[in-house]
Amino acid sequence: MGKAIGDWMIGILYVAAIFVLVRPGSQGPKLVDSLTKGTTSLVNAATGGGGWAAK
Repeated sequence: MGKAIGDWMIGILYVAAIFVLVRPGSQGPKLVDSLTKGTTSLVNAATGGGGWAAK
């Protein structure tokens, strides 16, 4: 019974997250963009700024 309740709670969280990302005027897309740019900067700093293309 507890696992079923946990599954429902996770499902509700997923639906809420998707709602925030697609709602007009929300800050969701900005959040995803800034997280992506931050992760890219972190990877570039950790690898010395290299990329996938050969130089």
